[in-house]
Amino acid sequence: IGSGDGHDGHPGLTHLGNSGSGGIAGIFAEEATRESVYEALRARRVYATNGRRIYLNATLDGAAMGSPVPARDARLSVFVVGEGPIERVDVIRGPDIAHVVPGEGRLRIGFTQPLAGLRAGETVYVRVLQIDGGAAWSSPFFFR
Repeated sequence: IGSGDGHDGHPGLTHLGNSGSGGIAGIFAEEATRESVYEALRARRVYATNGRRIYLNATLDGAAMGSPVPARDARLSVFVVGEGPIERVDVIRGPDIAHVVPGEGRLRIGFTQPLAGLRAGETVYVRVLQIDGGAAWSSPFFFR
């Protein structure tokens, strides 16, 4: 997850009144309760931003990001809403960029990408880059 070190109740700001930003954690919890948030954290249904308010959701054949999934051909579905114009969305497979979706300055992007030949031990995650330097990273999918 991403998070700043500020404790003044202003997520994404390192200090109130400071234009610098800290990270923000996005958490997909079933309910707005402490127990549900902890469960989502343990299940890795989270993503990080560098302080920008970017919405990122990625699923692999319906499994939530952060999930362990069987190593087989699969379809990655991604939906992003940027705070500013999106430069691109990268699908990262292991250490390599496997696929790039140009943002073309749009604020929203949705796509489905087939992934073939996935092997146990591999990971896949999504990175969003905005034109203004904003960024977000999904939790990886872990192939078993």
